[in-house]
Amino acid sequence: FTATALLQGQTRLATRGARSPYTCYLWQAYKEWLYSQVGQFPVPGDHNNSWMLNLVDLFQVRSPEATCVQALEQAQAGSIDQPFNDSQAEGGVIRVAPIGLFFIDRELSPKEVADLAGQAAALTHGHPLAYLPAAFHAYLINTVASLDLYLEEAVLQAKVVIANLYGDESQLDL
Repeated sequence: FTATALLQGQTRLATRGARSPYTCYLWQAYKEWLYSQVGQFPVPGDHNNSWMLNLVDLFQVRSPEATCVQALEQAQAGSIDQPFNDSQAEGGVIRVAPIGLFFIDRELSPKEVADLAGQAAALTHGHPLAYLPAAFHAYLINTVASLDLYLEEAVLQAKVVIANLYGDESQLDL
């Protein structure tokens, strides 16, 4: 669902010359994921959905984390500045790998990739111990997969980048 959201943002930019922030597409995609966990297949015709909700296999319940479900049932997304909750759970980190991969040699710098991943995690998980690791994870994937840095260098640089983004390196002790 994360990759689909990123593709929707890119498609909107390519076809219309403008797009909303990626977090808007991510929020909608994660709400569609929630529908695949609690809704029925086939999706009603009046439901505005992506192609992924046409895949019956996605409607197998995969033990969705309660924090994600509760957050996605809200009308408004959480954010780093206005968290919906104080969850430290891993739900935010497990969905950001596509962000690191998608932006290899694309419009966002590795620092911006990390920030987007942190924001993506904060949509549903408001504690720094949820969104900092997500930002760190996507930064590592982006820099190592693009062959810009070896893993050890990427880890050291990620600590500095994340601390500069979010201002609290104390959470980043390895």
